[in-house]
Amino acid sequence: MNRLNITRPARRAALRLAAAAATFIFAFLFGAQAANSEILPPVLVVEFGVASMPLSGQTSLTITVTNPNPAATLTDIQFNDSLPNGMSFPFPPDFSATTCSGVSSQNLTLFSTDPFTLAPGASCIVGLAAVQVASPGEYTNYVSASSSAGPSNTASATLFVLGPFSISNAFTDAQIRIGTSTKLTFTIQNTSATNISGIAFTDTLPAGLVVATPPGSTGACGGTTLSAVAGAQSLSLSNAGVQSGTSCALSVNVTGTTSGVKSNVTGEMTSTNGGSGGVSNTATVKVVGTLDIDASGAPTRYDALTDGLMTLRYLFGLTDTSLTNSALGGTATRTLPADIKAYLDAIRVDLDVDGNGSADALTDGLLILRYLFGIQGPSLIAGAVGTNATRTTAPDIQAYIQSLMP
Repeated sequence: MNRLNITRPARRAALRLAAAAATFIFAFLFGAQAANSEILPPVLVVEFGVASMPLSGQTSLTITVTNPNPAATLTDIQFNDSLPNGMSFPFPPDFSATTCSGVSSQNLTLFSTDPFTLAPGASCIVGLAAVQVASPGEYTNYVSASSSAGPSNTASATLFVLGPFSISNAFTDAQIRIGTSTKLTFTIQNTSATNISGIAFTDTLPAGLVVATPPGSTGACGGTTLSAVAGAQSLSLSNAGVQSGTSCALSVNVTGTTSGVKSNVTGEMTSTNGGSGGVSNTATVKVVGTLDIDASGAPTRYDALTDGLMTLRYLFGLTDTSLTNSALGGTATRTLPADIKAYLDAIRVDLDVDGNGSADALTDGLLILRYLFGIQGPSLIAGAVGTNATRTTAPDIQAYIQSLMP
């Protein structure tokens, strides 16, 4: 059999060629990262075992750490978790579900990891079997890690703890339009062995929400109903009662007056014989504006020469009749210049079409006017996207403006 005779220089050249080919294949399979690109830091996710629990209860806390890099190992990953005020874990802490290495506790409210390593795409968890709290309320735990690739995201999880008697609140709708209403419901629960009387609380609504006209209050607790006045920024309950082991619900309609996410938390609930029931959870509703500036309604709800023109004039700073002159639709129900300006003031944050943090005439106003004229694609955004915009493509701009036209 003939043996191929390869000289040493030729062999070295062949090895270099093979190494280059391997590098190319590796980079092709795993992307630019394999070819000396930026390595991503770890990703953290924090979870409680339950969303809510009674004051006497316990629940688990799990932190999952993931290496998002398909081809790079992360080293020196390390974090401390200082639990929120009022939360602790029993002694000794139970970390038996943990797969990350080197976890230890410094006291009953703080634990940490030694530096550890994660292979490409790998994950591990720090699992604390039980946490407990000293009083009712909302507890949010924040955690972030350091690593060889820099700091991770800041992850968080929230636990709502119910007292012997507690209050929660919720909006019926996740989103409403300015000028429309949704129902806000309060539920008072008594898990104690005693009938609780003299229950009272006050709820100051977030800016941009008011009690609807009419309020539409329903429900009673021990024969007592909510005190809610149309147009008011707050409502209250006093001298109510809830029997042992039962709950009651009270509702009122609220109206959105400005756009944005509205978060509602009641004031502290008190009682004559049951102590404090704490404050409620956080309930949210998103209030959005629409481009029906003159409230003309269908079929002429959104029109370039009325709604679009007044929006552009408003963003140029025009007021009074200069804002509305020859720009009201034939079926408009919002016609006074002061009312038009008040509505545009209320939705100004929504007029930031390109998402750069401000609503401007020559960008956002022009984009709205063009879209209402039926212009789309590159012609829509040409020369009309502001500096530091976060929405820069025609599809993103079109989708956002369309969201203002329900």
